[in-house]
Amino acid sequence: MRRALVLGGLLAALTFLPLLLWASSQEEPSATSARSSRNTESPHLEGVKPITSQGWFMAPTWSPDGQSIAFSKEGYRGLFVVAAENPGSLKTIIPASNESFSAYRMKWTPDSSTIFPYNSRDRDDLFAVTLEGKTLPLSEKRGLAQAADEPQVTVLNGEILIGVGKTITKIASGPDQYLAPVVSPDKSKIVYLGVITGLYVYDIKTGSTIHIGQGDFPAWSSDSQQIVFDYARDDGHELIASEIYLYDLVTMRLTQLTNTPRSIERRPQFSPDAKRIVFDDRGAIIVADLIY
Repeated sequence: MRRALVLGGLLAALTFLPLLLWASSQEEPSATSARSSRNTESPHLEGVKPITSQGWFMAPTWSPDGQSIAFSKEGYRGLFVVAAENPGSLKTIIPASNESFSAYRMKWTPDSSTIFPYNSRDRDDLFAVTLEGKTLPLSEKRGLAQAADEPQVTVLNGEILIGVGKTITKIASGPDQYLAPVVSPDKSKIVYLGVITGLYVYDIKTGSTIHIGQGDFPAWSSDSQQIVFDYARDDGHELIASEIYLYDLVTMRLTQLTNTPRSIERRPQFSPDAKRIVFDDRGAIIVADLIY
């Protein structure tokens, strides 16, 4: 009888071991401070304010000159722009009713005059849209063309491959599924997402990898030294919470920037000078000062 009980306990432990391992990977990032603490020794947010009403807006991105913020609506539909210092200047570039258009992973040109959204319904081509709503052909890249030595990143069957020159390196593979790589502005690093295990940073020069932890929608600072991202939780049906975190690659320090249970802050982006961030919260676009 005792032997049967022991064997039964071992079998039960083996049965639940994968679930325990999976659960441990879902732990919230361990951060040093939150917005509400106003800890002057750690990065925190101040002057948090909406620059739009709650109009199902999402996925903001700052223009390189810091003057404008572009964003879309739920499902990456439409393209809208507002002056960073003038919330009343909201302008519709492409209406959300235009179902042939997707603003997923859109980019500004260096002169802040044109936006290159991702059009997933037209042969995965990029096309440009000026702030006046004029559509430009793909050849009008205006500074977005990749240099010959710029890293080319590809996601293939849940693995991430990077090509520099004629060399191709697999930087992420294994039991997880990896996706959404983002190259740093100085082209030296790549941040990417493991569906179960969270965010990683790969150093192209050294070949080393840092595991940040759970998170989504990472974005680089202009000096490639910091990453801002969100960590969202759901109840199996819908999101119930989301907070914003900052990871410093120099100090290797993770800081929680928001601690707001009634808000769902997502998809943060730095301003060009990294002194502010912009994010969406339940359909509104929010701007905040980042204090170090």
